[in-house]
Amino acid sequence: MNKREQWLDVAKGLGIIAVVMGHAPNNPTLSHYLFWFHMPLFFALSGYLHKQLETPPQIADWTKKRTFQLLVPYITFACLITVVIYSHQILERKFILVDAVKNILGLAYGGKYMVGPYAVFWFITCLLATQILFTLITYKFKSASIQISILIVLFIIAHVQTTFTKIDRIPWNIDVALIAIFYYAFGYYFKRFKDIILKNIFIICLVFISSLSFIILDSSGIIQYTLDMKNHLYTNLIFDIIIPICFILSVFILSNLIAKINFIGEIGKMSLTIMYLHFPLNFLVKYLFGWYNFYSFVIIGLIIPIAIHLIIKRYKLTNLLFQGISIKKQRQVNLEIKGLAK
Repeated sequence: MNKREQWLDVAKGLGIIAVVMGHAPNNPTLSHYLFWFHMPLFFALSGYLHKQLETPPQIADWTKKRTFQLLVPYITFACLITVVIYSHQILERKFILVDAVKNILGLAYGGKYMVGPYAVFWFITCLLATQILFTLITYKFKSASIQISILIVLFIIAHVQTTFTKIDRIPWNIDVALIAIFYYAFGYYFKRFKDIILKNIFIICLVFISSLSFIILDSSGIIQYTLDMKNHLYTNLIFDIIIPICFILSVFILSNLIAKINFIGEIGKMSLTIMYLHFPLNFLVKYLFGWYNFYSFVIIGLIIPIAIHLIIKRYKLTNLLFQGISIKKQRQVNLEIKGLAK
């Protein structure tokens, strides 16, 4: 069993906190800057964990497993949220069948149609498309220079689409994979230079200073930069490379520096549950009490999903349904943990 890199869990923890805070109301300035990097960060983290596959059977087997891991929780959380919503509507006698059918069809179509309590679901399907596309590229083309050339072409195509066309409602937001794969690939290639970047004081200072400088330049109006991957708001070819990657590196470096702060790493391990539940739980609170603010949104969006995750991971069935971890995989992990404990 490979040793787990603690800084990765910390990075996921910082990332999911940034996601929750970025979605919280009444703080548009903070959300504006968090959107610069919080979703690119998760694509980069997934890319860092990407494993090269060498044969078609390996790719087919991996695709099957990855689809199961991502779509089973996607379907489970979608069904759970939908049941809660329509149970309430039925009890309140506000249920409209036509609207329910439209909503269910929207769930199947995904992408930009995922709004309200389903707003974050686009990421999962886009991630799956990104991972499959990157796997095929790296399998077909072994040369890193060719791989990077293809990624640059896809990156340009993504910007051509958003700048010159109005095509932005592709099923599952698969077209967003054209830009997402760039950040995913950055995480993948970062592994080769990890030690150089994370241990070089000059690079560390340069990255932090650059990130701060971009915030100052934007807040003072010298530059104007916006990034919202779900809604296809990526229109600056240069800034969409430099700024997200600069902030991704900042999170990587910070995570490495504070890797021993275990509770952030633990939050990182729960990021999937937090991602799915922070919106619907806050919508529920708003319905019950008529309000929420920035602070209550963040607290509710973190604390309650964490508590729910602790329950989910206790049982094999809930781990299967809500985390996409097969029973076989759970048994394997348990055996490895017992073996390490001896």
